[in-house]
Amino acid sequence: MRPSRGGPGAAPPLLLLLLLLLSAAAVRWGQPGLDDDLGERLSAAGAHFGWRNLSCPACKVIFTAIDASIELEASAQRIQRLAVSVCANLHLARLEVCQEIIRLFEHDLLTAWLRSVLRPAEICGLLVGSRCGHWDIYSDWNVTLPATPKPPVRPPVPPPPGAPTARVLFLTDLHWDRGYTPGSDPACKDPLCCRGGRPAQGQGAGYWGSHSKCDLPLHTLENLLQHLAASGPFDLAYWTGDIPAHDVWEQTREDQLQALRTVTGLVQKYLGPLPVYPAVGNHESVPVNAFPPPSVPGNQSSAWLYGAMAQAWQQWLPPTALETLRLGGFYTHRILPGLRLVSLNMNFCSEANFWLLVNSTDPAGQLQWLVQVLQRAEESGEKVRGLAGAGGDSSSASGGGSGRLLRAEPGGGSPWLPPASAALPGSRCTLLATSPPRTACAAGAGITTTSSTARLSFPWGGVGPLHVCQPLRVPSRRRFEGTVAGQFFGHTHVDEFELFYDEETLTRPLGIAFVAPSVTTYINLNPGYRIYHLDGVYPGSSYLVLDHETFILNLTEANVPGAVPHWKRLYGAREAYGLATAFPADWDRLVRRFQSEERLFHRFWFHMYKGNPPREPCQDACKTALLCALRTGRAGDPELCRGLRPELPFAEVQAWWRQRRFC
Repeated sequence: MRPSRGGPGAAPPLLLLLLLLLSAAAVRWGQPGLDDDLGERLSAAGAHFGWRNLSCPACKVIFTAIDASIELEASAQRIQRLAVSVCANLHLARLEVCQEIIRLFEHDLLTAWLRSVLRPAEICGLLVGSRCGHWDIYSDWNVTLPATPKPPVRPPVPPPPGAPTARVLFLTDLHWDRGYTPGSDPACKDPLCCRGGRPAQGQGAGYWGSHSKCDLPLHTLENLLQHLAASGPFDLAYWTGDIPAHDVWEQTREDQLQALRTVTGLVQKYLGPLPVYPAVGNHESVPVNAFPPPSVPGNQSSAWLYGAMAQAWQQWLPPTALETLRLGGFYTHRILPGLRLVSLNMNFCSEANFWLLVNSTDPAGQLQWLVQVLQRAEESGEKVRGLAGAGGDSSSASGGGSGRLLRAEPGGGSPWLPPASAALPGSRCTLLATSPPRTACAAGAGITTTSSTARLSFPWGGVGPLHVCQPLRVPSRRRFEGTVAGQFFGHTHVDEFELFYDEETLTRPLGIAFVAPSVTTYINLNPGYRIYHLDGVYPGSSYLVLDHETFILNLTEANVPGAVPHWKRLYGAREAYGLATAFPADWDRLVRRFQSEERLFHRFWFHMYKGNPPREPCQDACKTALLCALRTGRAGDPELCRGLRPELPFAEVQAWWRQRRFC
């Protein structure tokens, strides 16, 4: 929970939208000299560091000026040139990167804006927050819940002695960089380094990876998979997306498909017959984060991506799962007796997905579908586990690293609402997501309601990345609390978790979203992966997480000339933190211990960054913001953060969350 390390990233999509809209308006106005001083005018108005820090006056000046005057008939070349000028003058990236990313995003961004029902009167409330304008264009919408009463909830209990367990491999955020070059500059000015040029000082990029803003070469990913092939047996594997690198300004559809097919082929080669269940990440598409709803037809649809995924993953998924994967990038599948997996596409809940300007109210019908899956699971006595990829940036537990998963309700109750990951920021259902709850929509298990419908709202208001699917707080218990057995996310690149509490008292921990560390090193991390130990296959199994272990490749050791890479166990959760079990109540007690036990908290901080934490220790405001994030999956609700020491205004907590954005 601290400022992200490394240089600036590529301009975020909503900032690009703002640049393109203003540039298009400038073309329409035809003001002399605007080409030259537009960036300076924006800078003077307060847009110094991108839309996350855009001031309310600057926002109103910009959108009052453009109003509804944008037309695609305006000169595309002039729009592009003006937007590049603004990008360069605001120092968002070097000129070449600005040129490429504006070119890549321009057509889809302007199309989404023109098709949007969101007008300038609402957009400042969206970008800056409710203090800058009122907007309810998406406001509340309903997901119909079953009329069947919620079954009694039974507290989790440890499995009987001698009960079988299951080992689940979890891989997330591999980020293969085809341009990675050992010995090249790891400290360049681009959003992604280790891709060429000689270092100005110090060592060049390591052979196996680098502690910098770099992704990984293919030989490191292959070495990991070779290691895993010899480290089994595993019962199954979860893989939450983000396969391509962070060179988002120069990607093509062909690049993304090559990454998908190449890495999927390696996974199948080395893990063989092991069942692998993937989730869609935010980096799979091009432009990055661009996931139009299924209603968008033709060449701008995501059919090219979902179809390729269905073809690549058909050995792991049945035809019914492939059908919804082709439709919207989500699916469900019964993976073990009495255990159902739900893999969600959290990109439909991410504010970074500019296509939500067209429709953010459950654009693919995913949440209503999720409710139906959960209800059928409840009726058949199945447990459900949730998996999700990335929906955008997160303001969640770790505060940064873009996005977590999806949750059905912003309050903190049980696991997810049919991402959040979680990310994040959960028969038993398992939710699989790339982004955790606080950063995406949580699904199914987390719906709270007093009637047959769940009321949802979209508090984007400047608090952080994904909130589109975050449900409105309703005075009732979470509907599917007894069905969801777990939520699993990636996307933030760091090792963290998010707790959910009951709505009535906000004191009873109902669920937890586990956010696993990335394979990639981006930014300044060791490569890593996770193994979950679950209650195993037997009649009456809870399928709950009993423990987890994290493994890393220590790059300092691996990059020594002549050394052989050695993937080693960094820690086991119960052993490292003294947990009696790994149920939500244990993690709740752990967060409370973090408040007073500094050594224990800094152990968590060390593990969070896979053994390579920032040089500055996490103290005072940093610690308060991090503990707040661990306790709440709701980016806009301060209730669960009250009483933390030192006291910190919630706006400052949110500012800390926004500073950490890796993905």
